[in-house]
Amino acid sequence: MHSTFALKVGVPPEAVQALRRGESPEGTKLGILSGFSRKLVVDRGRVSADDLRAFLAAGYTKGQALEVVLGVAVSILPNFAHHLTQCPIDEAFQGQLWTDPRQ
Repeated sequence: MHSTFALKVGVPPEAVQALRRGESPEGTKLGILSGFSRKLVVDRGRVSADDLRAFLAAGYTKGQALEVVLGVAVSILPNFAHHLTQCPIDEAFQGQLWTDPRQ
């Protein structure tokens, strides 16, 4: 679902593919956003002052940092729910069905 919506709002396909591989798009503002988001998840919300400074230096605001927290929460909820329920993926999202590249 996330990949489908990202493509629909204009995220470049190569950036979506990098994200799907677990990588950050290199050299882009989107890459900074991705790295900051990952740090939030991995460090359970405890990003360093340097992480926040890098995010802000990329042109983002403190308000947008809070929006990333919201985005992470909104993303995790359906993922966790799906892992528990294994509900079928809607046909509209079948084209972007993801498999873990580490497996």
